[in-house]
Amino acid sequence: DWATTLKLIGQINSRLLDQQQLTIYGVIYSRTYIALNQPNPALDWLEANNNIVTSNPELLRLQSQAYKKVLQPIAAAKTLSQLLTISTNEEDTFQYSDQIWDTLIQISSSRLESAFATETENSNFAGWLSLTLLAKDSTITLVQTKQKVMLWQSAWPEHSANTTPPSGLLQLMSITAPEKVAVLIPLSGRL
Repeated sequence: DWATTLKLIGQINSRLLDQQQLTIYGVIYSRTYIALNQPNPALDWLEANNNIVTSNPELLRLQSQAYKKVLQPIAAAKTLSQLLTISTNEEDTFQYSDQIWDTLIQISSSRLESAFATETENSNFAGWLSLTLLAKDSTITLVQTKQKVMLWQSAWPEHSANTTPPSGLLQLMSITAPEKVAVLIPLSGRL
């Protein structure tokens, strides 16, 4: 009952809570507002309590969900990349890696380039952005894309997309270019 939960949360003075209680409060608060399709209050709380959020997987997951709901996919992917770096469960790391890739690959190259320009050069998220930009480059051939991805992999050997590659990247790298192309044109008829 999210409406009742919201009323009860409103009665709590969060400034009186210790860090563990504040974390639990933040999870309930964020979940409630996201479930009520009101992600902005959840984002406000999560951003104001960033020191707690960055070390808590559940709060990072909720923050990513809230960013997606307010149509901020780059912020959602960045939050997922933070979550990926602190995750210890192998199954979760593959899931987060896929979510980051799936989110970034849908964003226009111009928005990705703008985000990359503001990102710290060697940050984990900068690596995600540069890899996605390589994969989305429509000015080069498939073979060139694969070569550039391999160069990226050698430049970022410890990056999470190397250690836990997203399935979309694995699919891209497994595509083989056709050796022959045939064009079938009818010699008669409507077509």
